[in-house]
Amino acid sequence: KLRIFKYTCSLNSYVTIIASRYFQNKRDNKFVSLDDETNITVIKNEINIKKGDYIEVNGVEGSIAQINFLYVTLITSDNKRITLPNSKILNEVVTNYDSNNTRRVNFEFEVAYENDVQKVKETILECMNSNGAVRLDPAPFCRLKTLGDHNLLFVARCWCDREDYWTVYYDITETVFNEFKRRGIEIAYNQLEIRQRTDN
Repeated sequence: KLRIFKYTCSLNSYVTIIASRYFQNKRDNKFVSLDDETNITVIKNEINIKKGDYIEVNGVEGSIAQINFLYVTLITSDNKRITLPNSKILNEVVTNYDSNNTRRVNFEFEVAYENDVQKVKETILECMNSNGAVRLDPAPFCRLKTLGDHNLLFVARCWCDREDYWTVYYDITETVFNEFKRRGIEIAYNQLEIRQRTDN
């Protein structure tokens, strides 16, 4: 069995060693067997993921349930089991949502042109600042981003602990909606205006 004791070598070193051993054994018609520990070390050290992390790979996402010799097993938010070959993990872009203790929550809100820009910004910022799970350093952010065909698009951002991400996202979205209604801020919607000509 192949055992690697220097865990500080690069991914290319792992691949070179494994490939060399594979072709040597293939030439000798021997079965290639690698330690589970070796393969898991490559995944953990080079990709920096571990059991329990929530990751996304090529559009597939879920919490890591198992890392073994051939596969990484994910459990999705609706309790589906997805098995990804380790080659996917090593060769695709891996997004690890649990790699840091904090996460930034991004929002977009569309309102009608008739609304006052400053009033909209103040309302959104108040909703974020009043949420106990939102971190005040760095401070929440809100600005007018785009002048659309039928609406004004505002972007807002705030930071929270990673375990509070979805709670903050849904709470802020609901709070902003309710505050818009209470303060008379009109939410934009697509509409078609038809005019009839009378000059015929």
